[in-house]
Amino acid sequence: MKKFRLALLAATAGIAVASAAVAADNKANVTQSGNSNTAIVDQTGGTNNTATAEQINDNDSSSNTLSVTQSATWSLATGIVQDSTRGSGRNSATIEQIKAAGIPSYSNAIRSLTQTTNSSGDNSASITQAGYSNALHGVSQNNTGWFDNTIEVTITGRSNGSTYNGGVRAELSGNADAAGVRNGYLSQDGSANDIQLSVTGNDNKFGVAQEGSNTLSALNIEGNNNQLGVFQDFLNTLSVSSIIGNDNNIGARQIGMNNGSISLGTTSNNNQISLSQDNINSASITITSGDDNVISLSQTGINGANVLVTGSGNAIESSQVGLNMLTANVIGSDNNLVTEQETGFTFSANTLTVNITGNTNGSGSFTTGNDANTVAAANGLTSGKLSQSGRGNTATWEIGSSLADSNSNQFAMLQDGNFNEVVASIAGDNNQMAIAQVGNGNYANVAQMGNGNVVGVTQ
Repeated sequence: MKKFRLALLAATAGIAVASAAVAADNKANVTQSGNSNTAIVDQTGGTNNTATAEQINDNDSSSNTLSVTQSATWSLATGIVQDSTRGSGRNSATIEQIKAAGIPSYSNAIRSLTQTTNSSGDNSASITQAGYSNALHGVSQNNTGWFDNTIEVTITGRSNGSTYNGGVRAELSGNADAAGVRNGYLSQDGSANDIQLSVTGNDNKFGVAQEGSNTLSALNIEGNNNQLGVFQDFLNTLSVSSIIGNDNNIGARQIGMNNGSISLGTTSNNNQISLSQDNINSASITITSGDDNVISLSQTGINGANVLVTGSGNAIESSQVGLNMLTANVIGSDNNLVTEQETGFTFSANTLTVNITGNTNGSGSFTTGNDANTVAAANGLTSGKLSQSGRGNTATWEIGSSLADSNSNQFAMLQDGNFNEVVASIAGDNNQMAIAQVGNGNYANVAQMGNGNVVGVTQ
């Protein structure tokens, strides 16, 4: 066994600690205070290595810089503290828990990394974990000023996130546990927060919390059964640019001025995706090619959303309360679209645009007695249900086109109160549409081209 216990108190300090290759049970404990603190801990090879570090920057504009490299198994980085609040410097940490040549990498842990700075400094952390059953219990950045918090995380392998000693802790779940957030946990508090997350592998679980001016770019989530929960508060940008795989569970919650974008890549099936936004909201959800995905969107405030779905058997549910605009494009078959728009302001309006190309969308029924099942059983509705409540309601539908017929789709529209307008165009056979307009200035214009189409309108 080799143990390194180092303490250094100086105006300018640098430490390099290297453990012998293939040795086990190495322990490095680094303590630095003063100006321009630098430490490098290299624990390459061996098992059960531990690194701890505390860097306190006193009264200057210099930096705390730390690099930790650990490989093999059962390595631990814990009690990593970088504090520049007494001066105006920056904190920088790089932690790598990676596979060495010929040595498997698993059950490594980053137990805690905390970076704190003030109005004139910034925090940056770069984390790499490769292998399986690696834990990321907590990375926290706090910046009281106007400079940056930056975290870059690259995860390769399976069952990574947060673990107990010796086993994976199966938490999160349910749209990444409704974005209350925990598990492999990244946290930022400041005015310019940025996280870039890349996950490749299966059964990984991560949570992100940001407060301030926030950007999260999940550049890549590739694999199956992965979970990601996100919470953002204040000025928020979320970009999950490529989810490739099956049975992934993504949940995001944004409060403030919000921009959220979530995309499922090529042939991604059975994914559960939810996005909740409150205040001033913009959302984009895209399924490039996939089946049996469930998408849930909830917006409250001033809301705009675009949904693009390509595939079959997908379910898209959206709820908007406030000043609302939604555009939905569905390409494929057996998809179900359920939307609700409710005005929340005195002079607000609901605007809905739906374009559908494909067959048997709307997932269900009508027929029995028809005129769209007597205007969907006198307004209880069902099938693909679209509803607007209050003030200036407008809805535009296009099912099929002169270039591609769409057949056997069933949709119902409810407009409840105030300036109601529906304009619909249908090209194809055996499509059914029920339109119920209840109260105030109602207008419906429906054009059908094809055979066996039915529309029922009540005003």
